[in-house]
Amino acid sequence: MPIPGAGAHSGLVLRLVAASALAGSLCLAGVPEPGSGRPATVDPPLQPGQPYGEARIALQTSGWKPRPRSISVVCSAILLDRRCHLYPELQSCSQTGPGFCRFEWTSPLGVPLAVITSGGQPGGDPGRLSTWFMLP
Repeated sequence: MPIPGAGAHSGLVLRLVAASALAGSLCLAGVPEPGSGRPATVDPPLQPGQPYGEARIALQTSGWKPRPRSISVVCSAILLDRRCHLYPELQSCSQTGPGFCRFEWTSPLGVPLAVITSGGQPGGDPGRLSTWFMLP
């Protein structure tokens, strides 16, 4: 749906707004909070637009671990969504519009990562990578 006044950039604006709303606070990848004790670089093996299934294999092969859901409300709210059962690292999905989903991982050094996909379908397709960032 076009955003009035946004012209040709309305799709990008909508995606950025939705990703920002889903993702919460954004941290720069590879830049630790001062005094956090985290390593200065943690580079996940991800590419923009990469299918989530491929990204998941790349993360696992590189020693990243899925970060299980902290609450079961996510699955009870989308019980019929196969993604909930296929991906224990799935934290949430928007269920409307471009189908943004948030997955969380932990690096081999213990640094948490959020991965945002778009274009997924409740039938099981988690979509393609939109963005990712380190969590505090």
